[in-house]
Amino acid sequence: MVQARVQNGLDDTTPAPFIVTPPLFSLQGDSRQLLRLLPQGATLPTDQESLFYLSISAIPAQAEPVTTADRLSVGVRFVIKLFYRPQGLALPADNTPCLLTFKREAHGVRAINPTGYFQTLGMLTINGHSVALDQQPAMVPPHSSITLAVDGPMNKVAWQTLTDYGGLSKSCQQTGSASTETTP
Repeated sequence: MVQARVQNGLDDTTPAPFIVTPPLFSLQGDSRQLLRLLPQGATLPTDQESLFYLSISAIPAQAEPVTTADRLSVGVRFVIKLFYRPQGLALPADNTPCLLTFKREAHGVRAINPTGYFQTLGMLTINGHSVALDQQPAMVPPHSSITLAVDGPMNKVAWQTLTDYGGLSKSCQQTGSASTETTP
């Protein structure tokens, strides 16, 4: 059996403004199932992207009763980020990643996103030293900020974000308080 649903957060059980059809189905080996996501009438922001999570849980079927203790059955859950971009919000421009700014704070470096797009850092260096993004949040929500746990001075910041297609954006850098696009 497979269950599919859209969630507001990873472990949030409140209803999201989308429904998945079919929400519950049986999937045989070497077969496929198409899922449809349908809006459910909620009012979402028109000036920025919204983030939801498509959660798909699979529980293995047991055709016959378990008669021996020598059996292992594993359920699997896949979670995929689902970005909703309102119709009036155009595709991000090539320089959108370079609109991020970085500010030194007492407990790290704050990444500030003034745009209406989620921006996920794919590469970040501060003063030539790479910042490990797999150990801390790297997605900066629209019109918001995140704080990265980074010590030391901050003279030069270089970064790239993930594009809509999963690749890296153009390189951006900030020296002092100004962000610029760099050309290879």
